[in-house]
Amino acid sequence: MGRLKNTMVAGSLFSTAQALGAIGSEPVWSLGSDFVPPLLFQGLGVISRA
Repeated sequence: MGRLKNTMVAGSLFSTAQALGAIGSEPVWSLGSDFVPPLLFQGLGVISRA
């Protein structure tokens, strides 16, 4: 598993919340200022730019 860079998620917040499959137990620093647990989304569509 790894991190995604230059990635966008399209859709509504409600459908994204429904795709949440698991929440990790060990929070990590994200974006330099947020301390959040890892999130696992199932069946979530993403688009990325190389």
